[in-house]
Amino acid sequence: MKAIAALLLLAAGVFLLQTYWIDISPILKEIPGTLKETRLRYVILAVSAYLLSVYLFAVRWRQVLACVGYDLKATTLVPVYFGAVFINNITPGGNMATGESFRILWANRRFGISYTNAFKTIFFERLAEVIPVAFLSIYILYSFPSLEIKFIPR
Repeated sequence: MKAIAALLLLAAGVFLLQTYWIDISPILKEIPGTLKETRLRYVILAVSAYLLSVYLFAVRWRQVLACVGYDLKATTLVPVYFGAVFINNITPGGNMATGESFRILWANRRFGISYTNAFKTIFFERLAEVIPVAFLSIYILYSFPSLEIKFIPR
């Protein structure tokens, strides 16, 4: 069964690569020139900041899971986040539903977390993210008059 799934993923990857090669090849040609202009210090800083953010997301999920009775280490949840990000990036539409579904499945298979509890914890996490994003959006929309957004009444 795993061999069939791996073969299907490989076939899908080859199909997508072949289909979008016209769009991909110019980007691949630009990469060496861009890397020559980039300072290594900034690349290391950006990668470190990203890794830290993924770890902090794992810590947050660990805290939520602890509230429903699962005691896991945050470092064991980091690969689950990377897997979810990967799935979000390769699926069409870029929505987070596919990555979060992957997270639910992986949490169930790897850690024995029930689907219901995994769904509840992930839903709570996403719901908790709405509050700061909403406040930041309101702040940006009303604090920067130079944006000249026509649909916001003043």
